Amino acid sequence: MPKSLGLLALLLLVGCTSVRSTQKKLNSGDYDAAIEKALKELRPNKTKKSAQDYVLLLHEAFLKDQERDHRALDKVKTILNWYNVNQPINSLTPWTSVKKKSGPSSH
Repeated sequence: MPKSLGLLALLLLVGCTSVRSTQKKLNSGDYDAAIEKALKELRPNKTKKSAQDYVLLLHEAFLKDQERDHRALDKVKTILNWYNVNQPINSLTPWTSVKKKSGPSSH
């Protein structure tokens, strides 16, 4: 009986360490690694009670990764909008300098 209790304690410790390392990856912003780690742990143990921790971590990592991706896309959209708005103005600059060189128009 004591051997099985020791084995159980070891398995529990290893399991907690794995959950903790996944949580560390999530907290440090390494969402892709946290997702991969949670998926790796869930593949063989989908129906076990201990899988619930990984499901929650996977869900949280996915949401945070998705939020970060949306922020990055918003930045790209802002840059593209700025470029599209300013492009016509920038393309007129050579004509403005030609008009200044040729003098005032007689119209």
